[in-house]
Amino acid sequence: MPSKLLTLALVPALALGSVTLTGCGGKTVIRTDPNATKELSGKWNDVDAKDVATALIPKALGAGWIDAFIAKNNRNPKMILGKVVARADGEVIATDAFLQEIRSEFVNSGKVDIIDEDKEQTRSELADQAAFAAQGKEMAKEDAADFMFKGKIVVQNDQEGRESVKFYVVSLEITDIQTRRVVWQPPPKKIRKEVEQSRWK
Repeated sequence: MPSKLLTLALVPALALGSVTLTGCGGKTVIRTDPNATKELSGKWNDVDAKDVATALIPKALGAGWIDAFIAKNNRNPKMILGKVVARADGEVIATDAFLQEIRSEFVNSGKVDIIDEDKEQTRSELADQAAFAAQGKEMAKEDAADFMFKGKIVVQNDQEGRESVKFYVVSLEITDIQTRRVVWQPPPKKIRKEVEQSRWK
């Protein structure tokens, strides 16, 4: 009889598409939707990375620099993804995951060709040095890079008692490698989070 009751109890749960399992060690595992939003600490997370990428990259793709380049060169611009620098005291931001979201937006658009980042990043950093300035154009030709994408994430924290505010400012830009001219730089994307600690913690 107990076995039959257990089977009947599982049927509604399976029908709803979610099952919570508790192991002998007392650990509970719940399988959730990877696209669901759940804030635990208020820190930068995968949802923030995706939100910024989907909000800003379409604007970059709709800006005039792409059309001007295609009209002049009769091909898609080739771009490298440079660094996204994070300045956050006491918080580690997964900038690699953020760059993957950025990369996906560019690649899936079909308007920009993303090329090898590591090689281009090294060349670009060398080109920034005065000793290599005169060779910049030739280096860009060698590596077939037209533009570089880079960004910065700055975090400001404010706390009083059990309440705290986390304020993220994301700045992005695209630069013409040969001329070093910034061709796209939107207003910074801002994310504000209010976090309240439980009084029982």
